[in-house]
Amino acid sequence: MTQTLANWINTNKVATITFDPNSPIYDKYGISSTFKTVWNNFKNAVSTQEPSGNRRYPQTLQLRFSSDNIMTLRVTYLNNAQTSTLFADYDFDLKSNTSNGEVIFSKRMPEGTTTAHGNGGTVYFKDHFERFLLPYFTNRIFIADWLPSGISSTDPLYRTYGGFYEKELQQIIFMDQ
Repeated sequence: MTQTLANWINTNKVATITFDPNSPIYDKYGISSTFKTVWNNFKNAVSTQEPSGNRRYPQTLQLRFSSDNIMTLRVTYLNNAQTSTLFADYDFDLKSNTSNGEVIFSKRMPEGTTTAHGNGGTVYFKDHFERFLLPYFTNRIFIADWLPSGISSTDPLYRTYGGFYEKELQQIIFMDQ
């Protein structure tokens, strides 16, 4: 049990898990169609909003584990001119069961006070976060695991990829090496 990803998260051995939609990992091992739709809807809403000066361009999504019970969801994005990389952060409480890997997220309030948290609360992001990402992360049970499950313990890639899948669908949403 001490080698499970859920236990590693609980004991602060994992700092981040990043979703990069351009990673070949997802071409090779797949991705949850539900999550892919949520991400694409969020990304499209943020990057096509009006007036055009409000547009931002999401690039990646990162789960940042600052303790055994707090996760910060970080959207890395390009500014309106697409010349600067910035962050929008949202804090969640994290409950994890290390025996079965189940993880439940709930929105943490009040929100943090960093610049990235402020960015997340702007007109550019807040409504879209609340419409797409917030319900996705708070209305599901996830399983933290070494992924994909088909990698055997004798494979050199064993335990090099970790992430989450949706309990009900058994489909990968995040993997990181």
